Parts: sequence; C-alpha cells; structure tokens
Amino acid sequence: MMKRLAACCLLVALATGCSGESGPIDAPGGDSQIIERGSYRVYPVSRGDIVDIVPAVGEIQAAAAVEVGAEVSGTVAEILVDFDAPVEAGQLLARIDPAPFEAALRQAEAQLAMATADRDAASAEYDSQNAQLERIRTLTGRGAGSTSSLQDREFAVRTARADLARAQAGMALAQARVEDAQFALGRTEIRAPIDGFVLERRVEAGQVVNSVQTAPTLFVIAANLTEVVIEARVAENDVGRIEEGMRVRFTVDAYPDEYFEGESGPIRRAPIRTGRLVSYPVEIRAMDPGERLLPGMTASVEFVHSDARSVLRAPIESLYFIPDDYAPDLPEEALRMAEERGSLSRFDSPEMRRTFLASIEVGLLIARDRARVFVLESGSPAMREISVGIQDLDFFEIADGEVEEGDLIIVGPVDDTR
Repeated sequence: MMKRLAACCLLVALATGCSGESGPIDAPGGDSQIIERGSYRVYPVSRGDIVDIVPAVGEIQAAAAVEVGAEVSGTVAEILVDFDAPVEAGQLLARIDPAPFEAALRQAEAQLAMATADRDAASAEYDSQNAQLERIRTLTGRGAGSTSSLQDREFAVRTARADLARAQAGMALAQARVEDAQFALGRTEIRAPIDGFVLERRVEAGQVVNSVQTAPTLFVIAANLTEVVIEARVAENDVGRIEEGMRVRFTVDAYPDEYFEGESGPIRRAPIRTGRLVSYPVEIRAMDPGERLLPGMTASVEFVHSDARSVLRAPIESLYFIPDDYAPDLPEEALRMAEERGSLSRFDSPEMRRTFLASIEVGLLIARDRARVFVLESGSPAMREISVGIQDLDFFEIADGEVEEGDLIIVGPVDDTR
C-alpha cells in the first residue's frame, strides 16, 4: 500500500514540476481540522478511525437446508412435525397412506409364489427328462433301444431346460417386483435426512401428492442456525475491490446496534440485472452461536478493506505535496550515479532539476518501504520520513516515522484553487 501511495507521489511530482499544488480537502471524512498557517493549509496530526468498506445488501439463509420430497404418489395420511420442530436424522416426519402399497406388495408376493411354483415344476420336469435320457442312452448302448427314441428324448431334455430357464427368469422378475413394492411401501414414510429443524412445511394431512413428473417438496429441513449464509449483491463498480476471504461485518434490522462478523467467499460469475444496473452475488459465511439470525432477514453488509481505531492519521493529499523550492538531500552515491548517466545534465532549469532529484528521493524511499511528508516547523516545510499503514478514501495511517501527534502536516498551499 505504501509503495502504491509513494508511486502516486512520484507521478504527481513529475507531472506538476514541483509546483507545490495539491487538491484542496474540504472536511475530509466529515472532519474540519484543516487550518491555515501562513501560506500553507495544514492538518494537526491526530488520532482517529480509518475505515474503508464496500457496502452491499443480502439475505440471510441457513448454511445447510435440505428439501424433503415425496418419492411416491398418494394421499398424506399423517403429519408428525410442524414449523420450527427440532428433528433428528431418520426421524419420521409424515406418512403417505400405505394401503395401496401394501396391496401392491401382497400382489407381488403372490406372483412371486406362483413364479416359484412354476420354477419348481420346470425344474422337476427337467430332472425327469434328463433321467429318462440317461436310461435310453444306456439301453441304446446295449442294443436294446432305438436311435430315434434317443433323439426324441434329447429334444425333450432341451425343451425342459428352456422351460426351466424361462421359469427362473419369471421368478427373478417376480422377486424384483416384490422388492420394488417393498421399496415403494418404505417410501410412504417421509423421514428427516439430517439433524436440524423444520424450516418449512408445505403439506397438509389429506393432501394428494403426485411424484410422477417431479418429487413434490413436503418439508425444508435446515441445519442449526449457528452458521448462516448471506448472498450479498455487490455493484458492478465495486466488484474489483472484493476478494475471497475478506473480512465482512453486517447488521440486521432486528439488532441495528450490533455488528455480526463473517467472511466472504468467491464472486459468482452470473450477473444479476435490475434495469440497467448490474450486480454480482457474493456468498458470505457467518457464525451466530446464539441463533438470532433467521432466514429471510435483510443484512446490510460491509466488506472491510481496512478498519483501524484511534490511530495516527493524516489526509492522503499530504503525501502529494512538495514545496516549490524543495531540494532533497540525496546520498552522494545517488548523485554520482545520476551524473555518470548524464541524467542531471538534461535539465537546464533549477525547477526541473529539483523535480528530478525529488523523484530520485521517492524511489529511494520506496526501496525502503517509506514515504515522505512535510511538516510545518518555524513557518517552513520540513521533510519527514514515515511508514504508511492502511488507508480509506480520505486518510492514511502513519504507522511509524518522524511525525508525532500534534505536528502540523502540510496538505497544500493556501492559494491552491484546484
């Protein structure tokens, strides 16, 4: 951050030719502490808050919610839970009238019994035909049987084998129908898939549900509300400032004086269009051990870029100010390198030469992760090195350096009309 601000300072210095001009600050952040001292506008360095946020609005949802549907069609015979009722995984929620399914199961079991009997009869016939074939083979081998009788018996055995295979397939089909009927009968009991509570109940006793096309939703079961999700809509021009894992805080109308904390997830790529406005959904996860946040509540969200309380701060514009006659005291090595490369000789005017030297000083400061400001001392600007911390739209934090609380940091000249 400091390097970015210092680089801006360098660009301003080169663009203005060290004119000392800087844009005026009119009550930055709602503050009115900029005062005039001689020919300069100064700000008494003080402690205050630095807050940089991206606002958004979202709706609170349960972190985990499962729709429980009916997998079979029928009449709802019984409802065993109501709204907000706590449930455990596997608990019976409702029952669809099982009578038609019980009848279907009995019919399937009867068909299975018939198929089993057919299989047993076919198996017995196959064993009989196979035994007769063996006897005829023995007689034929002794010369007491005819070849035609042997061939007829072999054909009968093949026929019996085919009948047995068909009977076995029929029995397997009947068994599958029994299992299907048992499965359908079991699905007349609607059970909770997870631990949680009944968020929604969309069915009444006596209601007919039809699952032929889609499974109708009977209940919505939400996990506990100690963790919630907010789907915040971020305006198109603010999306570039949002990052995954960013700290988020938000309030709800039910508790307007209390902030809840969360963490942002990735930005979803599907745009939401409202007229000509475009926004993007960002999922936020938040913990609420007291379970006070309820699904459907509107959350006023703040994605927090920076939030520091009672820190030394100064207006951002003070980083861009350079006195007209400022001549930096550069190390001999830096001056020698500039001379050897012929850089200084390119500037004929003293003003452009000072501008160039000031830009070299900025580069040296950036290399040491420092920045430069000017403090008014005895009516004249004095350069001070600082480290820049976090910032918002108006202020930056003086993390450390040669500036103390109460120092008059120069924002710009009094006659600055821009």
